[in-house]
Amino acid sequence: MKLKYKKYFVHGFDENNISFNKEIFSEFKYGNTCNALDMAQEMFIYFKTKVIIDNPKNDIVLYSSPYDKIPTSSLFLTKYLFELLKNEFPNINFKLDKIDRINTYAADYGLMSAQERFDLIANDTYSFNEKPNKNALLIFIDDISITGTHQIVIEKLIENLIIKNDIIFFYYAKLTDGSNPKIESQLNSSKIKSGEDLINLMKSNCFQFTTRTIKYILNFNNLEFKSFVKMLQDNNLDLIDDLIKLAKSNKYDEIDTYKENLKDLINLQKKGNA
Repeated sequence: MKLKYKKYFVHGFDENNISFNKEIFSEFKYGNTCNALDMAQEMFIYFKTKVIIDNPKNDIVLYSSPYDKIPTSSLFLTKYLFELLKNEFPNINFKLDKIDRINTYAADYGLMSAQERFDLIANDTYSFNEKPNKNALLIFIDDISITGTHQIVIEKLIENLIIKNDIIFFYYAKLTDGSNPKIESQLNSSKIKSGEDLINLMKSNCFQFTTRTIKYILNFNNLEFKSFVKMLQDNNLDLIDDLIKLAKSNKYDEIDTYKENLKDLINLQKKGNA
């Protein structure tokens, strides 16, 4: 049975017509939660004027993109949208739930073609935190849709579990012509192009670690990594313990690409605690 669903997005775009602020989006992807709130407010306005009118329901479950332990940027976006909706529609039972994802990778997803993306994540393990109420509207939220690969994975999960709920996929932005999947990498790096750029973001009150941020840091070559850690220390950013804890929680210490830098960080932590 082919899954039936509706799809909504606030911004449709192509390479020559990007209707949202690329630099705000870039910082959002690297953990700027203030930008996540601003984007959630745009989605909230769209939801009130379009989505809820088309899909009146008493029970609605929101899901961010799948993740393991470290939050994705879309989780912050989804949490803010959830709070806005819950306050606006007190008579609707809104619930925030999770799709678990086991497995990870060091490659830059944003640089891949549609087929490469699918091949990369096809062997990941996905599962619902709990099976949803059969009468609830399920809304899967993500910040951007480029090739639709993650959506395909969720569709397959839903079909395999024989979930027959009404389904919506809701995006902040969607590439409408599909001409250049690598535009995602360009958007991600519009503002955060270096370790110094990331340090400037981390100095703000809006910063929270995301999977992208931690992978970016651990993926530096060892010389760049040591320079980055020194910048952390010079700016009195007490984030090393959190970085190690989160990296281990997603088992990044088992990924060859990250092992050396993470080992150096753990040794530095031990010296600091000695």
